[in-house]
Amino acid sequence: MTTNLTATKNHRRFRTARGSTLLMTLVYTLMFGALASSMVAFSQGNMVVQQAETDADQALVAAESGMSYLLLQFRTVGLPAIKEGNIASMTTPSLLWAGTKIESITFTGTSNNNNNGIAVQLAAALNASGALTSGSVITPAGTNPLTAPAIKVDPANSNATFTLSVAWDPSNPHAIAGTNTSYCLLKCTSTGTSNYISRSVTMDVWIQKTLKYAVYSNVAIQLGKNVRVKGDIASTYTGTDKGPPVQMVSDWHYIANKASIDTDLANLRGLLSTYDSAHANRLNVSDPSSSAAIAAKNAGLKDLNGDGYIDDFDIGLKNFDNSISTTTPRTNGITSGDFTNGSTGKLYDADLFSLVDSPMGALDANGNLPNGSPSPWTGYNDSKMDYQDGYAKVYGTVKTALSYTAWQAAASGWSQWGDTSGNTTGKTFNDQFEGPVISPDANTPPVQFGADFSNDQTMLPANFDTSAYDAQVPSTTATKTTSGSTTTIKNGNLTAAMANGTSVTEHSPADVTSGWQATYSRPVFQNVNFTNVRIPKGLNAKFVNCTFNGYTSVALTTNIVKPGTSTTTTDPTDGHNWAEQMTSGTFSPNTTLTDSNNTGAAQGNNLHFSGCTFNGVLTAGVPTAYTHFADSWEFDGTTTFNNSVDQSVTIMAPNTNIEMGSYVNPGSNPSTLVGVVVAGNIDIRGTTNVDGSLLVTGNGATNTTLGYFGTTDQGQAVPTLSQLPTTANGSYGHLFFQNNPNRGMPTGIIIPVLAKPQANTYQIQ
Repeated sequence: MTTNLTATKNHRRFRTARGSTLLMTLVYTLMFGALASSMVAFSQGNMVVQQAETDADQALVAAESGMSYLLLQFRTVGLPAIKEGNIASMTTPSLLWAGTKIESITFTGTSNNNNNGIAVQLAAALNASGALTSGSVITPAGTNPLTAPAIKVDPANSNATFTLSVAWDPSNPHAIAGTNTSYCLLKCTSTGTSNYISRSVTMDVWIQKTLKYAVYSNVAIQLGKNVRVKGDIASTYTGTDKGPPVQMVSDWHYIANKASIDTDLANLRGLLSTYDSAHANRLNVSDPSSSAAIAAKNAGLKDLNGDGYIDDFDIGLKNFDNSISTTTPRTNGITSGDFTNGSTGKLYDADLFSLVDSPMGALDANGNLPNGSPSPWTGYNDSKMDYQDGYAKVYGTVKTALSYTAWQAAASGWSQWGDTSGNTTGKTFNDQFEGPVISPDANTPPVQFGADFSNDQTMLPANFDTSAYDAQVPSTTATKTTSGSTTTIKNGNLTAAMANGTSVTEHSPADVTSGWQATYSRPVFQNVNFTNVRIPKGLNAKFVNCTFNGYTSVALTTNIVKPGTSTTTTDPTDGHNWAEQMTSGTFSPNTTLTDSNNTGAAQGNNLHFSGCTFNGVLTAGVPTAYTHFADSWEFDGTTTFNNSVDQSVTIMAPNTNIEMGSYVNPGSNPSTLVGVVVAGNIDIRGTTNVDGSLLVTGNGATNTTLGYFGTTDQGQAVPTLSQLPTTANGSYGHLFFQNNPNRGMPTGIIIPVLAKPQANTYQIQ
């Protein structure tokens, strides 16, 4: 019994141990199973999170791609053109959004049939792109938003797409405080989607009527000594027979008793030809170990204003700053004392000093310019030329339709230009194109060749309508009254019988010593106050010491026909032949032209303004062709422009030739022109500011010469000091051009509005 009991106990003990092991095994199995299950779930969760993050990233990329795509459409579609300068002046501004055939206008490059609203153009472009995955974009009605269905970011990737929405702001148009311009606001949204996860980006786009250029010309542009431009320059001229499309001479040439400057400039030109691939006339020496910096050091040239470049202004500092510092270049500057010639007690070049330090005139007691505008920059008019003045020949970009290759190929056949010291011929690119060009945007090349202006803001005579200004003048004969020594003529058409001076016969231009184009017999008006008058075609008058108030409209024949036919022409050669066409006798520049012997004299208007004041707007009709001298105005003496009528325009005379300033005394003609100045061609000498935009529409002139180029009308290179006439008193004058969009656009320039993305409104949602 005892034995059996023991065996039973042992058996129970074994069974208990086996049960414990089994239990522990089951526990561990459950634990490992749970752990494995949780690890699988955790891994799956990580994959889901990672996929979500990937989708979110792809959705954001898709949204940003969509916004870029939308902005590209704004740049490439044909935006609507309007005649009004200010959108707020439109009867129905919302037509800019979904209107069709906006305004009854037709001009070169765009017909009324496709002058449609932005939404209409965007819808058509998106539907024609082939990018939509399905459906189409429906042109919105009224001011409803435009929406575009899904567009694939990558055709091979079906996951990432974006949709677009553009909404018209119900408060449009918005006035810009302190200006006479406005804009319409578009709210743009791009929503990217990847596997049901969406991200959006938004940005505002302004639609505004504004000009892109400080100086725009359809002919070659010449910038002489002491000429400075703040804004972009464009020349659409593609030929080479009239010289380069844009020529510039350094403002620092020809300073009395400072021949060392011309030598330094010649050395700089040599370095630029090797190291300046951007053609900006600035030597990048920000890296002291670079080949350009080493070459400059060996030539004795340094960056003396601390901007990382060597240009003409650094050479000026080298030659005039009497306390130059190489360790603290921002302290360097040229004071009026530094710039005073010890032999004469006068500034070496007072015009150059003004051009750099205070080109728009001295400030008043409140720190404002004579026209009421605030000081343009810190350091303005502080009697010191330094880095604060931001000097550049062009602070902006230079854009030309001619390619660099074509420019180089033609250079050897052009006339000598500018300074030829340093053993250069004056015909290389760097001889013809001097002075720093500084782009305000680091991503925009300062000088651009071969520009395609077909999609740009091209302006031809057909883009202008001056009838609204002519309508400000009554169609009746003007009233003339005389009280003592004061003669007043106002409200209507002038007649030759109203002239109160002795008629004169003079050349046109009258101030040249040679090279005049024609000779005219003129009635003379002197010391007359005019208000709202029209100068009839064929008057060809001279105005001496007269004042023009309100609106002055110049009438002329607008339909120029090819001589011997009845065919309307736009060809400037035909226009020139039309101007010379004689009804009796033979034309020569010395033949006195009258209404009875010459077609151009009878049907055009060649006018001479001497010492006159303009307190308003001066406009003319728009001839179909540039007629050279038949439609031509000359301003000499002390001409004053003080436009108090319309700050958006001073002169609008498409296809009229304009000569402004003295050929023999360039410093004698100070004037300020505000807003837009439009001419068929224009040569400006003297001391003049254009605070707005200069537009040259003609295509038959030799060039637009800005600055002093000698005593004739031949557009030769800038004369040296020894070649200046004694009447110039050693002065070249100075010109300053500033693109000022705050002045707004005048009525009558028929060009498309611009789409202006507002980068500061970009948001990720």
